[in-house]
Amino acid sequence: MTATPLLSSSSSCTTTPPTSSSSTTTTSHIRIFNVMQDLVKLHGTSRNTLEGRHKAEFEGDSLFHQFARAVCGAKVIPRKELFEAWTVALHVHDSFPNVSRIADLACSHGLVSWALLLLYEQTTTDHHNNHSPSEDDTSTTTTFTTAVCIDKFMSPSAEKLQSAMLETWPHLHDRWDYVEGDIDSIIPCSSTLLVAVHACSKLSDVVIDLALNSHAPLVLVPCCHSKKCLPQEYRQKKIDKVKIPNLADFIDTRRVKRLQDGHYKVEEVYIPLSITPKNRVLIATPSLVQPQEEENDDKDDKVLAQPQPPKAFGAKARFYKNFVIPIGNSSESKTMIKIIAGREAANQRKAPVPPMFGVCVILPPEGDITVDEFRSIIPENVTVRCLQPPDKPHVDEKSGMRTRTFRVIYVDLTSKKIAKECQIRLCHDISKKFPGARPRQFPR
Repeated sequence: MTATPLLSSSSSCTTTPPTSSSSTTTTSHIRIFNVMQDLVKLHGTSRNTLEGRHKAEFEGDSLFHQFARAVCGAKVIPRKELFEAWTVALHVHDSFPNVSRIADLACSHGLVSWALLLLYEQTTTDHHNNHSPSEDDTSTTTTFTTAVCIDKFMSPSAEKLQSAMLETWPHLHDRWDYVEGDIDSIIPCSSTLLVAVHACSKLSDVVIDLALNSHAPLVLVPCCHSKKCLPQEYRQKKIDKVKIPNLADFIDTRRVKRLQDGHYKVEEVYIPLSITPKNRVLIATPSLVQPQEEENDDKDDKVLAQPQPPKAFGAKARFYKNFVIPIGNSSESKTMIKIIAGREAANQRKAPVPPMFGVCVILPPEGDITVDEFRSIIPENVTVRCLQPPDKPHVDEKSGMRTRTFRVIYVDLTSKKIAKECQIRLCHDISKKFPGARPRQFPR
């Protein structure tokens, strides 16, 4: 384990975190626990939002104090979440010192991802400065960790936090992305570390499924334990307290068992209770050898990595249709993330679909209508896009009738009723503009 920047000074706190019989808590994780307890005693923890005036409380030169001052500048983060995010980031950095790609799932404002980028950047820079390249090493580039945040809704606080962080560390601009999308749209990858802090209720199990399906490392802080997380046989109206004395422990023990059965080594560490009561952190490290599929199993490995179609209807279904989020470390995945990340891209995906109508035109016995000629009868005050019809008209084998179908998209209209009225006027103008031609039918 590598020492984290915050742990350079020894801690005077002697309180140790609770331990679990199913896991081992390493000395470094206990040290993180103790240091964070000391910080909380010094600065306090509450749900009150950190403001610019609180910067004076964090005047130290450590990376944590720089991070805290930037968080204060955002004016959107509760005090407790600062210490919570930094504690989780220290545990992640200590358990996985060599990570190139991080996916912060159900991330809200993405505070954990920013803490991780700073921690990994500092260790990468220190390593580069302390190890001069050998004569045989022709590579002069240093690879820094990148992060992608994913949540169903990109809150305004995420954008304010991004602005505050980039004001202090502008070079992180190309290393951080935020994608607004459903977790079911994610394509997991074994090269990307999955992090989920306070994944509520069954969302924790969905995140575990992503890790198991891709054999990816995972750091999970479960939250909101309820009977919905239990198997069907335990979902009676009244849970037998003798059988399940502590619901949270029972559910998380089953989750640990799932990960262990999937060839993961699982370690349980803890956030100080003074920061959050939901303080269990599951650190799951996959084995070096991936589990093999059974010989009679016809499923392809790639099938497991494909996202499941989200259960959505109406506008939400249009938003998520054919939408995937590749979180891998490849250049192709990163390029795709850059395209779909950010507020503007999310708004474009959620924009109402413009009305589209098709009009089948019966052509005169001799002659044709090109798409440019058809556009000429569209009023100038209406913006439309006409899809290119086939090169040759359609000819009915029995009647010999020649027809051509034009599809008209009303780009600047959101009301289907108004677009329909425009389409009806368009159909009336066809016979006036093109003698011998007529629409096969009018919109109903």
